[in-house]
Amino acid sequence: MHPTDGAGVNDLLAAVSEPRLQRFLAYLEEKRAGRAFAARGDIDPLDFAYILGDVVLLDVLREPLRFRYRVVGTALAGWRGYDLQGKLVDDHPDPEYRDFVLARYRETVELRRPTGGVYDLFLDGKQRSYQCVRVPLSTDGTTVDMIIAAFVLAR
Repeated sequence: MHPTDGAGVNDLLAAVSEPRLQRFLAYLEEKRAGRAFAARGDIDPLDFAYILGDVVLLDVLREPLRFRYRVVGTALAGWRGYDLQGKLVDDHPDPEYRDFVLARYRETVELRRPTGGVYDLFLDGKQRSYQCVRVPLSTDGTTVDMIIAAFVLAR
């Protein structure tokens, strides 16, 4: 059984209550079409315009394992007050948050399945709550070479 089959995705959907995230995850699962992973070429940003401003697309770099922001949604850049597009996650200016997200992206690569949940963190001098899903993508169907993620800040 593939790790994203059955309970894995259902458990993640149950933990994430935000309807746009549920819809986004279901879309990506559909694009996986029974394969181990969907590829970047399988997805069309126009299909998820409802959440596009809250999406990041990361390249997964190897040896050492690192992550580069290929796309950062405008809502996310506005929320944080800076845009890391084209930069490594290692360049994130908030060391505590950087370490947190690096661990989450590593987890997604190592588990080779969608990850995410509900998070309460102290960011930007305030307590912040958000929900997130992170989904691995693969060009060759085997190696996780990208991650697509969506974040929704609690209102």
